[in-house]
Amino acid sequence: MSDWNERQREAIEARGSVVVSAAAGSGKTSVLAERVLRLIEEGEDIEGMLIVTFTNLAASEMKEKIFRRLQEAKSPRLAAQAEKCAFADISTIHSFCGRIIRDNFEHAGVSPDYSVADDALIGVLKNRAMDDILEEAARDESLRGFFGRFSPKGDLKYVRETVFKIYDRIISLKSPDGWLAAAEENLGSERFIAALFGEYVKMVQEASAKAAACLSERTQIWELGGFPEEAALSGRELLGFKRTVERLDISDVRLPRAEHISSAAKRAPNGKSATHTNRANKCFEELLGYEGDFAGKVRAELAAEKEDALAFIRLARSFREKYEALKRAKGLIDHDDQLHLALKALNVPGIAKRYKDKYSHVFVDEYQDINEIQDSILKLLMRGANDFLVGDVKQCIYMFRESNPSLLIGRCEELRGGGLIEMNMNYRSEPEVIKFINSIMERMMDPDAGGVNYSGGQALVCAKNGEGSAKIILAGDKPDKSSAEAAAIAAHIKELKAQGFGYGDIAVLRPEMATSGMRLLRALRQAGIPVSGPQEADLKFGETAVFLNLLSVIDNPTDDVALASVMRFPHFKFTEPDLARIRIKAGAEAAFCDAVLGFCEDSELGARVSAFLKEIERYRALSRAMKLPDFLQRLRLETGFSKYALTSPAGGAGDEGIAAFIGAVAASGAADIRDALELAQRPKDSKQQGRGEADAVFLTTIHKSKGLEFPAVILSGMHKKINQRDSYGNVLVGRALGLAVGVTDGETRVRKPTLHLKAVERAMRAETVSESVRLIYVGMTRAISSLAIVGAGSELKEKWTREKLPGWQHEANTYFDLIIGAASLTGRDINELVEFADAPPQNEQSAGKAEKLGYLFEAAQKARPCEMFEKYEYERDLGVPSKVSVTALKKRGRQALFPAAMEQEGPSAAQKGTLTHRVLQKMGVAQRSAAEIKEFIKRMESEGEIEPGSGDYADAGLIEGFLNSETAKRARSSERILFEAPFCLEVPANEAGLSDSGETVIVQGVVDMCFVEDGKWVIVDYKTDSVDAQNAAKAAAERYSVQLSMYARALEEITRIGVKEKIVYFLSAGCAVRIE
Repeated sequence: MSDWNERQREAIEARGSVVVSAAAGSGKTSVLAERVLRLIEEGEDIEGMLIVTFTNLAASEMKEKIFRRLQEAKSPRLAAQAEKCAFADISTIHSFCGRIIRDNFEHAGVSPDYSVADDALIGVLKNRAMDDILEEAARDESLRGFFGRFSPKGDLKYVRETVFKIYDRIISLKSPDGWLAAAEENLGSERFIAALFGEYVKMVQEASAKAAACLSERTQIWELGGFPEEAALSGRELLGFKRTVERLDISDVRLPRAEHISSAAKRAPNGKSATHTNRANKCFEELLGYEGDFAGKVRAELAAEKEDALAFIRLARSFREKYEALKRAKGLIDHDDQLHLALKALNVPGIAKRYKDKYSHVFVDEYQDINEIQDSILKLLMRGANDFLVGDVKQCIYMFRESNPSLLIGRCEELRGGGLIEMNMNYRSEPEVIKFINSIMERMMDPDAGGVNYSGGQALVCAKNGEGSAKIILAGDKPDKSSAEAAAIAAHIKELKAQGFGYGDIAVLRPEMATSGMRLLRALRQAGIPVSGPQEADLKFGETAVFLNLLSVIDNPTDDVALASVMRFPHFKFTEPDLARIRIKAGAEAAFCDAVLGFCEDSELGARVSAFLKEIERYRALSRAMKLPDFLQRLRLETGFSKYALTSPAGGAGDEGIAAFIGAVAASGAADIRDALELAQRPKDSKQQGRGEADAVFLTTIHKSKGLEFPAVILSGMHKKINQRDSYGNVLVGRALGLAVGVTDGETRVRKPTLHLKAVERAMRAETVSESVRLIYVGMTRAISSLAIVGAGSELKEKWTREKLPGWQHEANTYFDLIIGAASLTGRDINELVEFADAPPQNEQSAGKAEKLGYLFEAAQKARPCEMFEKYEYERDLGVPSKVSVTALKKRGRQALFPAAMEQEGPSAAQKGTLTHRVLQKMGVAQRSAAEIKEFIKRMESEGEIEPGSGDYADAGLIEGFLNSETAKRARSSERILFEAPFCLEVPANEAGLSDSGETVIVQGVVDMCFVEDGKWVIVDYKTDSVDAQNAAKAAAERYSVQLSMYARALEEITRIGVKEKIVYFLSAGCAVRIE
């Protein structure tokens, strides 16, 4: 870029320390590179510059850009500078810290021949350290009460997870030990009680603002209704609420309460006055317990949580010490050590000065993603006179890596009087896209939700010509949100194609990929849309990752993590207790691979281990004797990867990844397993990483799209729940407020949150909401010409009209809640901003016989279509419904036997049944323990697949029983299995038990599960009804015979494959009943 705007020119030419707040698309990378070049032209030496980037790719691109510009210059001096580029200090902070350690290993306290451990080995060492310290702690009598409270049945999972969370939080700090010491001190410190009072004041302030908004509405109601006395009374109360914070005193807390204005209650318009009064009071509910002697009550709470908090802190300390010892014994360090050891060396007198003297200029890109220890290291390297920091708080989306946007905010505030340059001119997006982004972000992003006041000078300024387009698309929720979203996205992509966009111009971005992202990829491909994604998306997904682990074990079985994952794969049939038994026999110090190789036991488990090792050896020999692609194909089929993938939650997407990998191996000419594994790990070049295949829609996460741009962007996955999992629970790890633990109520024996816990939860939830707001911003700002935000759900209008109280963003459960909330505040009509997509058709009718029902089973695409009539020839029986569900037929079939009162299941029974079916549909029939099922259900909640809190309706024990049943085992052996398959079937009314008139009806239903066995269908209908095994057969025959007959008829007519067996499986009784 040669035509720099005023702010860019200022950033390039200003001297001294500068902080550039660079919005998306503002050309910050080009500005940074130009500033470096200008300084070199002015006489500076590139060897005297330190340039820190966020990724290795960014470092190499920066180095290449500077080298080419210098090489093109005519000056011999600049040509000499170009030659120095190859050795210039342009790198990530981890790479630079590695250099500090190597140059100062004696001061860093490591051996000069240390190695950096890979992620797999780090995981092994961490788990081994955790096993060791928990085993030792379990023998400590002083911790017996602690373990009784947090692992009453001996399950240490919660304790393990909590200690890991503490470690992950503190390791990003410059002094992890300092955090632990402060957390201990907090538990009895008057200073900390005062700090908690400050947090309490903030909570009261937030509650007061919300309550005042409610009372302001109430006052308006009375004013508009013509009741001046009531309006005046309400106004005086409102004024009192606004002054609440001014009257707070740590020794005598008093909270306000709104009174119902009853003098004219009967005249109150629509009863809304009382509603607003109740809402105002509800804002203070969680804060009422601290009225009166605040300090005394909080002091008592801290004393009550002290024992458990100290135990967790002690375990965290022990874990860190043990993990460090294991690394030292092997001469290893990890990525976090690179930072801590570099900081240790720099704190030695004279070391930091040596680097300061060398670097006259320090440049740091993406400063918003810096964490505390990185900031500490950089400050030791900077002179404070010629620092150039570039970042954008609005694009900080890596807080899960402990990045801290407040560090950049602090730097900006320090230089706001001079040295801060704000670049908001956007050269990427067209006018309508910028207008849309600003209209949403001005109402969504503020200092409490995003970290900056977007409407206070942070809005984007469009520098691009053209028009562009932006809109919100609402898909329905039928048959489910994910399917509705996929249909809406496919329709929009086809619309973009009709407008002239190529597939390669389009990117679909999501908050995360996981299972739902891979389902979307598969759905788009089935709609005839070519889709590509980052290579690792396929290779790390489910079965693909295990397949690569199997190759690793065949090549070299010393990778403990790979070996354990392979043994747990269904084909090899080892359980977690099996692996634990193998580990225990070898002893804690032995590597797991040594434990397996040395497991000699005259038992059934010993025989299976021996058979497993022989099978691995056989595959090793085959890999050397066969062509590699042929061997991989054989391995895939013999070990059942393709079959297992079809029953997994992703519905075969994992097997597609394996097939793609084998194809890539064949194309590459890889000769052996090691070559294949290197191919799997090899990063694509930057262009491929950014855009995928040349003419395919690019599906990736918003995080991976950062720094990229696309002509058309579709934001998807917006209906997913914002992940607040870390802010739930009885133990929370705060950034500033330390470790908070709930206390046990002396009467109810139930754990309840303390103010300390509430304050940490509030802070963590606020951090997550802020990051979610910024994630939406990053996703939207990738678009050049077209932006579409696709959401799924059925409550849009209710959310659109819902009153937005101050801090409304923090009430959001999903990303779409944030988007719709902001859009509704624009003042525009819902129909102006939102396009309502048609729900995906379940019973689509076509005039042609070839597309009779347009439904149906994904696996039955080649099924024989059924004929249907567009119009009935006779209407002799007006009482015959034109469409009826199979469930309704089932109820008709049992009306004579069961009174109407008995037919109606209570709400909890219905919810339980629906949730159980949903879980089985998503989970498949792979064997899982009850604990694994509970974890799967939790994951469904966090991903928005089921409603929050509804997971309690599913009985994991009953589901585990089904997965261990002979029926499920048969299904796992099938190569073709379908879940929750919808259908429509046209049948004579008399066959449905409705009428003898000759009338026809459309019957619709959903088959819970069906699989092919011996060339014919087996239908399984699982029920959550409460029956005992003795009466199950009679109940099934009486209640479900009509239903199963319709399922069988539909399957046979649609797929032209016969049905050999119909089964009702009663989960409560754990028995399968065959229906004749």
